[in-house]
Amino acid sequence: MIEKINNDLNKILNEEKTIFVLKGFNNIIKKMNFCIDHIFDLKIIDDLNKIFEVDDKIILSEMLTILNSGKSCYCLLEELLYIDKKNLTGVVSTFSDYKIKIIDLGCFEYYYPGLICNSIEETINKFDSDDYKANILQEIYTEYNTINGVPFISYNILDNCKNVEMSKLYNMYSGDFISYEYKEKKVFELLDNSPTKKIIEVFYEALYGMINQIDYICVEKKENIFISKLLFVLNELGININILKNKKNYDLPENYDEYVSILKRIDSEYEFKEFPIYDDPFTSNDKTMINQSIIIDTIYNNIKKANMHKSFRDIFVTAPTGAGKSVLFQIPAIKAAEELNLVTIIISPLIGLMKDQVKNIEKLTNCAATINSDYTPYEKEVIKMKIKKNEVSILYISPETLLSNYDIENLIGDRTIGMLVVDEAHTVATWGKNFRPDYWYLGEYIDRLRHRQKRLFPIATFTATATISNGLNDMYHDIIESLNMTCDPFFGNVKRDNIGFDINLCKKDHAYKEEKDEKVVGRIKEFIQTGEKSLVYFPFVRNLEEIYNIVPKEKVGKYFGGMDKNAKDVCIEEFRTNDKNVVLATKAFGMGIDVKSIKNVYHFAPTGNLADYV
Repeated sequence: MIEKINNDLNKILNEEKTIFVLKGFNNIIKKMNFCIDHIFDLKIIDDLNKIFEVDDKIILSEMLTILNSGKSCYCLLEELLYIDKKNLTGVVSTFSDYKIKIIDLGCFEYYYPGLICNSIEETINKFDSDDYKANILQEIYTEYNTINGVPFISYNILDNCKNVEMSKLYNMYSGDFISYEYKEKKVFELLDNSPTKKIIEVFYEALYGMINQIDYICVEKKENIFISKLLFVLNELGININILKNKKNYDLPENYDEYVSILKRIDSEYEFKEFPIYDDPFTSNDKTMINQSIIIDTIYNNIKKANMHKSFRDIFVTAPTGAGKSVLFQIPAIKAAEELNLVTIIISPLIGLMKDQVKNIEKLTNCAATINSDYTPYEKEVIKMKIKKNEVSILYISPETLLSNYDIENLIGDRTIGMLVVDEAHTVATWGKNFRPDYWYLGEYIDRLRHRQKRLFPIATFTATATISNGLNDMYHDIIESLNMTCDPFFGNVKRDNIGFDINLCKKDHAYKEEKDEKVVGRIKEFIQTGEKSLVYFPFVRNLEEIYNIVPKEKVGKYFGGMDKNAKDVCIEEFRTNDKNVVLATKAFGMGIDVKSIKNVYHFAPTGNLADYV
């Protein structure tokens, strides 16, 4: 494949007095032979960090020698950008009969392969550095990172080069795929919902002979122009392309009895629930009722595949409140711990939720624990030691705790990760952008674990509130792009048949707030009198405190993020035991906290957008 690219490129390097600038060839440049000289040679092909050692005088001298010879030459786009940012392109323009022609490989759009070298980690650190000496990298690239261990980049623009020509080595966008014969199939599974950066990984594996067939799975049945270009170019270069529909089997799994036996540890009468899943939410509203065990089996099978170093998928699940999302990942985590001695890490947004989940899982297993900011350093070390001694295999932590352990062995020792769960995954798309940035950097951390450190495990995400759309509020694609997931999605029913709208106009002129407060206080008093367990939600603590100060306190508690942790714990416990049957709360209460027999959920204010409504 590299030989074909090399031959096809050399055929067009025949124009006189031309500087050919190569874009998209970085991960094969060391394997190629050119019939023309290398200009602006920064010695970066083996180590990009050599860019900090460049002597501009030597580069200028070598440049003048080649240009005075009148010969055509080549360089990387990085090298032209370096010359451009150093304001040295004026020397080229004095040779008015020279042209600059950028040759794009043709199968990339925004992200391109980075240079393959031995110092990727060092380069990433320098690119991310605030040190002024690293600015040359930031001037050349707008992004530098890795996907599955392969560097990818996005380029900055040329500032001073004018009249630059552009062409593509391969310009394949449509047509019939060519079929090739191979004695042994080496298959790579590519989904149409794969992150754009995945293209770089696929191209790398194809180039170096690790695959000769791509099974392209149509999960969303959408036209992905980036992947389409890649497929046609790779097919031209000798890779078989097999287009497949995504098929799901909704029959009860063979291991059903094993899964249900774990569930029955809670109660011998328990059985798995069924809930509706969209057949294809991208094209219709048709739904199928499926059993919880189907998703459990899908997750566990992918854990086993990853553990055996076989091809596996990540899992994305949306399901309405009450569908039993926790069971969907707890049972595979328990089987992975008991049968395979694997660790499951569960990312959870709230300390209250972590404690609640660990408490609720006690009837299923004694191998679950949490580490959070409420714990003393000594208590944290005790949990870590239990993980390393195989006494704890299911760990609930926040993204901040995970990311603060740059070396994962600090948390789990030499244990193997079976699965990483992101519970309440909508927080990646909402909180990650402005409130808790560690959620946004979570994908980069996981990618480092899975691909730079070669730890193979699926990601499983769960939420009741992630929205899917082709425009705004598309939280689903935000999440899978951020976490670099190649996922098998299960989309639960969004529409709630038990929610209706009854709109009443205010009766008091110019006294809307007073009337609203009266109505809320009146409802709270009704809840107190009936003894019905009720949650009253407020968008802001200010609203909550105003109402709390004018209602009877004996049966009413309050809960919000800024409260003392002990006061929060007391509130939840009193609510569970019905010592207080009404809690005034912000959305800090909830997010999966399991309190049985809640009768009323009353909102002080309507939701502000579709995602909050869902």
